[in-house]
Amino acid sequence: MKYLLLNNVGKIDAEAENIFVFAIPKFTIPEKKYLAIQLMEKNGGRHLEEHVKNTKLVQVTVLPKL
Repeated sequence: MKYLLLNNVGKIDAEAENIFVFAIPKFTIPEKKYLAIQLMEKNGGRHLEEHVKNTKLVQVTVLPKL
């Protein structure tokens, strides 16, 4: 699956906020399954995992061709 990542950054400063935008082709996920998005700290022990169910994916906005 091809995807487009906007505002790709290598470092986020302490106490800072950042918004990541991913553009991927529209798809569906079977019931009882989810899309897992992971954000991991380089050379560290912290990581974040977000689960997105199909009910949320069908609500996304389709962007015009980039």
